Amino acid sequence: QIFVQTPDRVSRDGMLDDLLVLLDGAFPADGPETLGGLVHFVGIANVDLMDEPVEGAADIKAALVAIEFEYETSSAVG
Repeated sequence: QIFVQTPDRVSRDGMLDDLLVLLDGAFPADGPETLGGLVHFVGIANVDLMDEPVEGAADIKAALVAIEFEYETSSAVG
């Protein structure tokens, strides 16, 4: 979850967008370097955006970010 709280809606949206871009860039899309070679793929699977009004304070812009990891294992449990 990512939360941004500031009185100005435009600033709030921009700050959240900037954080989501940074998060996306933190995970290489492919290659053996992906988490030290532990996974085949890691990336953002889904982003749910929410605006949360706060009584007596600045509103909150929130994002619930689902991150997907693809890997193999020899274990039947996974």
